[in-house]
Amino acid sequence: MPKRSGMDSLNLGQFRPIYLWGGPGTRRMLRIKFMNAPVDDKIYDLAHSIDGAEMVAQMGFNWAFLAFNWGFPPEIEEQDWESFRSAVIHYHKVGVKIFGYIQSSNCVYQGSYLEKDWYALDPYGRKIPYFRGRYYTSLSNATWLAEVRERVRKIIEAGADGIFFDNAWVGGTGIDVAEMPLGPIGAYDEHSRRAYSNAFNGAEIPLVLDTRDPATRQYLRWRADIAVAAIRDWSQTARDLNPSVVITANSYDVIASNSYVAMGVDIENMASVQDVMVVPNFALPRLQEDNSVVANAITIGAVQSRVGNKPVATLPQRDGVGVERMATAKQLSRAMAESAALNAPMVVNGTGYLHRNEFTSLLHSRYEPQRRVMGAMNHWLEEHHAWLSERVPISPLAIYHPYEAVRWDWIKIAPIFFAACETLIQNGYPLRIVSDDDDWSGVQILLVPRGQVDGLDQRLTQFVEQGGRVIALGQSRPVATKTIWEGWRPLRHRIPHIRQLRIRVNQGAMICWRAYHRHRLSRWLAVRLKLQEAMNHSPLYIVPPPALQSALLDAIGRNFYPRVESDGPILLTLWAEKDGTRQLHLVNYQDTPQRVTIHLDELTGTWVYTPGVSEPPNKVVGSSIMLGVDVAKVLRSPHEEIEQ
Repeated sequence: MPKRSGMDSLNLGQFRPIYLWGGPGTRRMLRIKFMNAPVDDKIYDLAHSIDGAEMVAQMGFNWAFLAFNWGFPPEIEEQDWESFRSAVIHYHKVGVKIFGYIQSSNCVYQGSYLEKDWYALDPYGRKIPYFRGRYYTSLSNATWLAEVRERVRKIIEAGADGIFFDNAWVGGTGIDVAEMPLGPIGAYDEHSRRAYSNAFNGAEIPLVLDTRDPATRQYLRWRADIAVAAIRDWSQTARDLNPSVVITANSYDVIASNSYVAMGVDIENMASVQDVMVVPNFALPRLQEDNSVVANAITIGAVQSRVGNKPVATLPQRDGVGVERMATAKQLSRAMAESAALNAPMVVNGTGYLHRNEFTSLLHSRYEPQRRVMGAMNHWLEEHHAWLSERVPISPLAIYHPYEAVRWDWIKIAPIFFAACETLIQNGYPLRIVSDDDDWSGVQILLVPRGQVDGLDQRLTQFVEQGGRVIALGQSRPVATKTIWEGWRPLRHRIPHIRQLRIRVNQGAMICWRAYHRHRLSRWLAVRLKLQEAMNHSPLYIVPPPALQSALLDAIGRNFYPRVESDGPILLTLWAEKDGTRQLHLVNYQDTPQRVTIHLDELTGTWVYTPGVSEPPNKVVGSSIMLGVDVAKVLRSPHEEIEQ
């Protein structure tokens, strides 16, 4: 899709968004969704007021995601639309643009929606619940597509600058376990069955999904394509009314989970119908008990490698809505600095937090320290956006992400990819992620996980012929100079490939799904057992055993430059500006400051910036530079000051 005027403003430093549910619809939805949970009504109304708009502007945000449509029938939702219209006026008055939030694939089962025939069904003919009081709708139903189209018209009429299509999925969702998608994945209503049959000469949607099976793969590809087609249709309606409207959608937890199978989210196809990719996930950066790093940088880098110049923004949380607690000021600062280190804006989550089991938001007075840090980071990003956003990756070390293969063989490939990224972060080596059509300029050493991708061997051959070196991970490659980690399987199959067993297992999974979404006792038990956190937290953040880490570092070379020496894990990314100025970004994943040594390959004069601190940078010179890093540092070496 060609870039339209104004899209440059979606780059790092110029695009500073906050996700801020509010208004009467949000209060009503939280009580339905979370079974009459306590809600701080004043705080949620504040989000749609002039006072709330001024607080958002004071924090340095210039875009806000506000709720317009939660899926209530129009006779109930009219007051929500009016609240949104007034909020748009307030936010525009203080210079903040608005994304209007639209529920794309589910609605509230009330009022005039009780008689509709647009609901998605599971394989056994039952409606698929989405939390309490809502059901998934069918994206193959023309009436539902028209209903969302009407919401798009209303949101443009209300003055929104952008639209966020949430949950644009075909039918229900689930998880991918051992090549078996579990849960009410997809849609089996008559509209979906007919559309699928017409597309594939009378074919039936598979009852049991198995990612090794060609019929399953065909259905899952079709499912992803249908979601993209729906967004394209709705987006065209919006652009016919306002050619400059900015379109985005929920690309839910791609990379760290198999969302292609579980949700039907295809990164590349989704990117084709959006102006900015928004990836909600559970990768608020942090150290885990085993010293592994939940590194959002891995997701950001992998998505960027698939979408060309399309801006990528993540919306990182820790545990997920319904159980999320407010992060500390330092944790939020680290998250923003980590995104900046990947040249990516971050959508700050400002809503859906629990405080003493009551829903609240970032606007509450108790979160003044967090708001102050947000303001400082946003000011710093805006102040330096010219050189922060105009850069290209230059690390001579990169890791290849086999997206085309990982969707079908997630349990074997994804853990190897993440373990390699973790090894680089744990040992201070630079992180750079590339893919098939990505620019490999400057790459000298390429780490390649297992997985068959069409055309990859030819690309690797060309890479080696041009002087590159390939290190194969978990699977030998014809041109690899070294193969390591063969036979190592961090995660393993858990469900035998027996059809009747898998039918029964999936039926059990759907019973559990329905119980969690519909029944108070089941929800209470799930919360007590922390099942939602367990489902949301990815198992992929794996630190390999020391011997395997050593094997990878030996294969790369212990004298690799630049690298960081530190006591704890540090993210390092390398960039060059148009005039040759180099940037090194460092992010400390520990909660305590670290003393680090940056080993360079030459004597270098560099300016040291501290993200979030608007003070002049300090100049240092050396080939090994020692620094104290609390949250993050940026080293900027102008070309003329680099000793040749």
